[in-house]
Amino acid sequence: PSNYTSGLAMEDIYGKRHRGDLQVNSPLTLFGYKFYQMKYHPVVTEAKIEARDLTTRETVGTIVLPIGERVASEAWGLDLEAVDLLPDFALTQNGVAVSRTPSFTNPAAMLEVYKDNEQVSSGWVFEDQIQAHTKPVNNLSFRLAGYSHNAVSGILVVRDQAIPLVYVGFVLLMVGSFMSCSLFHRKAWVMLSDDGDKWTCDLAASCNKNAFGLETELAKCLQEIDATHFQATETEQPS
Repeated sequence: PSNYTSGLAMEDIYGKRHRGDLQVNSPLTLFGYKFYQMKYHPVVTEAKIEARDLTTRETVGTIVLPIGERVASEAWGLDLEAVDLLPDFALTQNGVAVSRTPSFTNPAAMLEVYKDNEQVSSGWVFEDQIQAHTKPVNNLSFRLAGYSHNAVSGILVVRDQAIPLVYVGFVLLMVGSFMSCSLFHRKAWVMLSDDGDKWTCDLAASCNKNAFGLETELAKCLQEIDATHFQATETEQPS
């Protein structure tokens, strides 16, 4: 699946065509849009059904049935319709028919048989005659003799108009993280009061981080203030 490649062609409003290859892990960018290879799967267009006479065990003919269309067979006097075809037939625990893989490992077609506009048989037919889940009609049994299919790509189209905002938000986040880790927000308040015979200095502060370090610095500041600025005499006033 990782090697599955789709060739994508687009035409702009001026009639100019643009082409590019699209892979599972390699999106294609055109006109500001990104195209992602999301999935791929086969789509069966026709099923070839073979009829065998139960008495003689010989093949009496084949008929090509477009999927979903009822086709009349005058030779057999029946109308047949291939409702669906699964590439790798399997039954779930609930009895629901599914395809295990997109590979044609065990193909099976859901065949409905009508006679006089009345459904007389319905079931899965396989390439192996023995596995057929349909009952015989007009002494005929049916099997899947072949099929035609095309590969279909599932493409997701995305236009990321908000990418510039994402980049701006990322830059702001990095700047904020740097500032939060490198810058310290501190506030300090100092109050001097005269008690008559002495001066009192009250020092308070707040910070957003490392409170213990700030407390140590405040203690040093108080010691320096006490040692230098408060050697006042009776006639001198501190400035």
